[in-house]
Amino acid sequence: MKKSHNTKKRAKHTNQKHKSNSRMRKSRKQTQRAGGVKEDQQVKNNFVSMFLTAYKGLNNAIDATPKDKKYNNAITAFQNGFQSNRNGINTLIPVNNMREPVLKDKSVNPENTATKVVMFLPPLAVLFSNIHDIDVLKRITNLYLLNSGNINLKSSIRDITALSTAIE
Repeated sequence: MKKSHNTKKRAKHTNQKHKSNSRMRKSRKQTQRAGGVKEDQQVKNNFVSMFLTAYKGLNNAIDATPKDKKYNNAITAFQNGFQSNRNGINTLIPVNNMREPVLKDKSVNPENTATKVVMFLPPLAVLFSNIHDIDVLKRITNLYLLNSGNINLKSSIRDITALSTAIE
């Protein structure tokens, strides 16, 4: 009798061990995701790079002597950019302490305050903070709204909107 009793314990013990192994196998069978940039992030990156390019063109137009033609070229760059990046038009722009747009790059020296990202602002808030020509701001704001831009888009810190920046 004792031998049969020991075999029952042994069988029960091996079944428990088998169950725990099967649990471990199940947890290991998770699906792995492919690396790389996600599609939404790519849309945002495209919009930010377009905005930086158009913003630099607008700043160059401010410094130029025949302003009308340069302004028109800069506004056309914004118009084309807003139309081609309609899905990413409500993307927040990385800015530094002076509220100037900067490229968010890991290779940039974080100690440099000119390239250090401090917060993310809506595109119109960046323009209202740095551009003081009212006619140009009206035209770009109109283009932004016509291409489904959100005027109430809030910043990542301190709830800054384009409207609050325009009032300042």
